[in-house]
Amino acid sequence: MPNEFNRTVCSLVNSPEFPYFLFFRMEELYRKRISYKRFPDDYNKEKLEEKENEVKQLLADLGYNDQGQLFGGSKILKNMALIFSKECPEFISDTPWGGWGGLDEGLFFSIEKNPLAIDDIFHGNEKIKEVFAAYFYLCYVGSVYDPSTLDTSLLDKAELLCLNEEWISKARKYSEDIRLIDLELENETEVKETQSNKCFIATASYGTELASEVIFLKRFRDEFLCHYNTGRFFIKYYYRISPYIARIISKSEIVKMFIRNIVLNPIVFIVRYFLEKNNPRR
Repeated sequence: MPNEFNRTVCSLVNSPEFPYFLFFRMEELYRKRISYKRFPDDYNKEKLEEKENEVKQLLADLGYNDQGQLFGGSKILKNMALIFSKECPEFISDTPWGGWGGLDEGLFFSIEKNPLAIDDIFHGNEKIKEVFAAYFYLCYVGSVYDPSTLDTSLLDKAELLCLNEEWISKARKYSEDIRLIDLELENETEVKETQSNKCFIATASYGTELASEVIFLKRFRDEFLCHYNTGRFFIKYYYRISPYIARIISKSEIVKMFIRNIVLNPIVFIVRYFLEKNNPRR
């Protein structure tokens, strides 16, 4: 049944690569949303809007609306109706593609409330069970678009109909990844509020937060370091010791010049190259 479930999901969305490409892009989008929320003055809003539009288009192509919900005319529900018309034609409505893609709306609501009712209604039809497992799974995928409304109960329903499924396990891992990202946000926000989100040493050495070198270092922190455990550890440690070092630097022009030319400029050169290589259009 697991392989059959995979085929059923892919047939409903007409995509053999689904859902991994969509999960990956949604997680990318979520991280960009967080970066912009944390540092709106430093983060490129156009990059966020570009990723938002990319994911919205992917969802729209699969038949989801702007809220990540399946609508009556979506290809997924139409394809479900095609399967039902072959397996159980009596459950197709008279209006073509009406209601839930041509399926009886009341039937859908009753099965959404109690998936186990499928055995009684469809007399143990395994194909219909697979289709509903795929439907619940695809509804979960849509809810991923806005993690504040992420509905893992949909995975419980899918798993009830399709036990020990690899794709469902991977989807649960995505939910856990989102939870961990939220914890990262809480920790990083605490650091930001405590330390005013400044690059203390760089600002003291270059004389202003608006210096291009400081901006590049901030970008490196937000776009790279924040996403790795070692990077976050470095940031927290830096924020603990850097205010004291910055005070010493700010008292002497000679020390400022030394730190700029000997320490920071080589680092900025490497960081600039790294950012431009990985974000060529930015």
